[in-house]
Order: sequence, then structure tokens, then C-alpha cells
Amino acid sequence: MNQAVVFRIYLARQALQEAVQHTSDPLPFTRMRLIWALDNAIELLLCTLLPEMGVRVERNWSLQKMMEELAGKKSLLQSHRTPIERLRRLRDRVQHDGIIPSPEDVRQAAVQAESFIRDAVREVLGKELEKVSPAELIQDEKAREHLLEAEKSLQNNDYRLAVREAAVAFDLGWTSFRLHSSPRWRRHLGEELVNEIANAAKNAARAGSQEIKMFARKFAEELERSHVRQKLEELIEPLELARYGVDMSIYTRFKQVTPRVYWTFGREEPHIFEPNDWAPSKLDAMFAIDFACTALLQLQAWFGKEGCEKQK
Repeated sequence: MNQAVVFRIYLARQALQEAVQHTSDPLPFTRMRLIWALDNAIELLLCTLLPEMGVRVERNWSLQKMMEELAGKKSLLQSHRTPIERLRRLRDRVQHDGIIPSPEDVRQAAVQAESFIRDAVREVLGKELEKVSPAELIQDEKAREHLLEAEKSLQNNDYRLAVREAAVAFDLGWTSFRLHSSPRWRRHLGEELVNEIANAAKNAARAGSQEIKMFARKFAEELERSHVRQKLEELIEPLELARYGVDMSIYTRFKQVTPRVYWTFGREEPHIFEPNDWAPSKLDAMFAIDFACTALLQLQAWFGKEGCEKQK
């Protein structure tokens, strides 16, 4: 599957999950929105799956026409036509007439939509719905594992763990990209600048007195222990990412909602420093996962292009 197909199926999956989680919501407008969302998810899925079977979807095709084409290719999905077409009629009444669906209407629609979406993905792509995720496109194995864990935590409403896992996934993927892209970017520039300043002080003190040499050595030690390196990294990293097409403002928001990830030599798992009173929301978790996945895919694509250029 190409990236566009995965993204659209994942979008349909998210809409479905949102609807299933809120089927018991008593608010009328929520029920109206859920019917609309379920219908959109199904139409998006149909427009995505039919071309995968060699069917060109015309812009003027109705949902009934698309269901007919799908059932013609996959007879096991024939039984879904009636409930899905019933959902479309309910959507039309919500959208055009402003009716408020009953709680039972919403629960039934969610069950039928989920059954259809799962069966359709399984029949056409040979995959379970949960296995269709942009995270599966990430080539770095460790980053991919953490992103998938983040998605699982989001589904389980553990937003804190979801954001932590997304932060670790991005840090792993970004570090891996730095190590494999080009020699200039192999080390953290903040560390390089700190070392250059310390070495300059030591070199300048060589011709001086013993007190000056002692001062230069103490200066280098204090510089190493200070937060200067971290502050420089915070300034430089967005510029590095922007070089590869990652939006600086979006990255800044990502850093605001995620904890700091810090690795030490010889340790397989990172240290994670959570801010005081840190309580990420569902939207924070969704944003963190989406950013980490999208940014890593951008870096991955850039590295692929760069690799092709080097081979020419």
C-alpha cells in the first residue's frame, strides 16, 4: 500500500473509533455528528479501496453505486449493502432535514459501520484494520514500535503514555536520521558548539599563567555541566528540521506538549522528564502521534531522495 492509501484508511479508522467511543453520548448534536462522521468514513473507505481493485471511481458516483461495485468484486461484502445504504439515508435526513437520530439509531449505525469497515479492509487488503496505520510505514524498527504503542495507548485512553511513546518514537527516528543522513549532521550541533567554546578557552590559556590555565579548565568543566548545550539544541533543532521540510511552528507545539527525552550511554530506555502538573489531553495525544509519524515519514522520504541522488 502506498502512503496515500494508508493515510485515508487511517482517517476512516479514526472517525470510526471516535463514533464508537461516543455512541452513548446523550447530546443530540453529538448523535447528529456521529451519523455524519460514520457515513463520511464509509464513503472515504470506498473511494480508497475500489481503485485498489482496479475500479476507477467517478466523481458523480453515488454511495449505492460504489457499494454495488465493491460487492461485485467481493461477494462476501454483499450482505453489508442494505445496512450501509440505510445509514446513508439516515445521514441524508440528518443533513438535509435536521432530524435528531435516536441513541439506538446511533448504536446500530456504529455497529454496522464497524463491521463493514473491518470486513472490507480484510477482504480487499488482506489486513486487519488495526494493522493499517501510517506508523507501519516507518522504516526505523524501534521508532515504529513506539509509535504503534502510542496508538494503542490512545485507543485505551491513556493519553499520558501515548504522548510519552510519541516523544520517544520521534526522538529515536530523528536521531537515526541524523546518524545516517550525512556526516555534517551526525552529532548534535549544541554539543559541538559547547566543545568548541571549551577548547578555544583552553587553547587561549596555553600561553598564560598557571592561574589562567586553571581558570580555562574550570570554565570548560562548568560549561559542560551547565544547560548551555540543551539551550543551544533547543534553538538549533527546529532549524535542522526545517531544512528537511518539517514546519518549525508545529514542531514547537510538539515540544510544548511532550516531555523531554534524554538518553544516557549504556541504557536501552530513555530518561523522560515530565513537566510539573503535566496532564496531556486526548487532543494532545492525537497531535503528538500525528506529528511524530508525519515528520518521520518526511525525513524518511528526504533520506530516500538523498540516497538516490548519491547513487547517480
